[in-house]
Amino acid sequence: MASRSERSATDIRPRENNLKSTCRHRRVFLMSPCLCHTRLTCLKSVTTRSEQHRSAREVDMKDTRLQTTTPQSASPLPESSPFHSGEQAIQSRVGSRDRVEESGRRLIRDYLPDQHCQFFAQLPLFFVATVDEQGRPWASPLVGAPGFLHSPDPHLLHVAARPLCGDPLNETLRDGAAIGGLGIEFHTRRRNRVNGTVALDPDGAGFTLQVSQSFGNCPQYINARQCHLVSQPSHDREPCPVQRGNRLNDAACSVITSSK
Repeated sequence: MASRSERSATDIRPRENNLKSTCRHRRVFLMSPCLCHTRLTCLKSVTTRSEQHRSAREVDMKDTRLQTTTPQSASPLPESSPFHSGEQAIQSRVGSRDRVEESGRRLIRDYLPDQHCQFFAQLPLFFVATVDEQGRPWASPLVGAPGFLHSPDPHLLHVAARPLCGDPLNETLRDGAAIGGLGIEFHTRRRNRVNGTVALDPDGAGFTLQVSQSFGNCPQYINARQCHLVSQPSHDREPCPVQRGNRLNDAACSVITSSK
């Protein structure tokens, strides 16, 4: 019988070989086995590579131009650096500290511009990152019909979704917790980031991300796909524990090595 990881309902088909990323080091994201209760299908795009890159550059330039327009209700970033000490140390080691600091202060906002509010509202998939009590980071997917991400205010992003069964997010998502969010529009390869803190809904149906940082990201290593939500996740099952271990089993290794 196939493992729960192998039965993941996420069907992601890569683009043709000539559109593969030139990145030398592949980044791997392991989906929680609870995705077997959710259907999210990604299909190949028919755009050419030049069209794909041109589209990505256009939306990336739009996101960059947004940095110069600040709504009256938005407050400027504090005088302190938008980067934490670890980021600053890496920037110094590669000799780009001053340049990145200048760019960060100019490009990183503390609110969501209108274009980003519209962007998140049309997504069926949202990735979040949290840290557990041991200081270990976890990446988790949240899924829902387009509209499950909603910004009632430039400083707020409401997420009408709960952590999936067996996801560490069930333990790390709590009031006041720091959280990072990543939205990707796969057919345009556009992606935007949002960081902030968590405010849980009283009914437990979701949470609000109180925005502290918002910015666009480079789409260079994203392969174009079409994503469609096939079915909503189910949350009425018996709780299932987070699977823990100090190594990957054969089934998990097979998922990783067969990915493209």
